[in-house]
Order: sequence, then structure tokens, then C-alpha cells
Amino acid sequence: MRFLTLMFAVAGLMIFTAGCKTVREVEVGKEFSVIGEEDEAAMDAAGKQYGEDILKSLSTSDYQLLLSRLTPEFKDQIPEPDFLKQCEDYKTQSGEQLETIFLSSMRRGPKSRIFLWKVEYTKALPQKEGEPQIITYDRLFIIPLVKIEDQYYATGFQFL
Repeated sequence: MRFLTLMFAVAGLMIFTAGCKTVREVEVGKEFSVIGEEDEAAMDAAGKQYGEDILKSLSTSDYQLLLSRLTPEFKDQIPEPDFLKQCEDYKTQSGEQLETIFLSSMRRGPKSRIFLWKVEYTKALPQKEGEPQIITYDRLFIIPLVKIEDQYYATGFQFL
């Protein structure tokens, strides 16, 4: 489990430092928008759906589904071969994803929200003798969500 955490930390670092190679100008009007009271219900629904979609994209290796939920800048930093390799590593290290339970969201400021899930896994651990031991464990999954114009986007995701 530590290896998986380390893998995602290294992958995240690689993705974020890859952005240093090129600098793209942000078009006027493409900045994060303030999330007002009138946006709360739509943001909540989008955050819950996006989190489920990102988890599904990881467990099914669905690259297009993942890209549909990320900011345009973040999309450019995730090549499909790297994503597919990360999915294989994720499945090998985590085991089978059993259930996802949305826990909560919180305001991170006027322009973003954090959404949090509990994800349940099961995995067979080989034993020196006899049958493998089946374990069930939980991890936390987090996505930050922002609004750009009238669309919502995830700016990343993380397992704890």
C-alpha cells in the first residue's frame, strides 16, 4: 500500500513538473470563476459525478472518461500510455474496487471545492503456506473541483 501511495505521489510530481516545459497563456475569461450560492447544487452534483467517473476510469482504464473530467491544462500532461500503465499498477497494488461511498464536500475558498470518498477494496495476499489471505481495506479519495466559465472541472485527484 505504501508503494501505491509512493507511485501516485511520484506520478503526480512527474505530471506537475512536466508542465514546466511549456508555458501556455491563459485566455482572458478562462480563469476560475467564483462559485456562488446559485452554483452550489450544480457544483455538488458535478463533484459527485466527476469523482465516480474518475474512479471508474482508473478501474476500467478508460482514458477518454478521465480526460472528460479534467481541466484542459491538466489533460495535456497525461499521455495515454502513462495513464494505462498507472491503471495497471493501480489495479495490481489496490486489488478489486468493491464500493465507493461519497463522504462530504467542503469549500476550499470562493473558487474551488474538495470532494471526498471512501473507497473499499479487496485483495488476496499470498501466504507462505496455504491459501492466500483475503483482506478488505479502505482508502480516501479526493478531487478538487473548479468552475471555468459555465463548466466544472477536476484539477487532479489523490488517494490517501
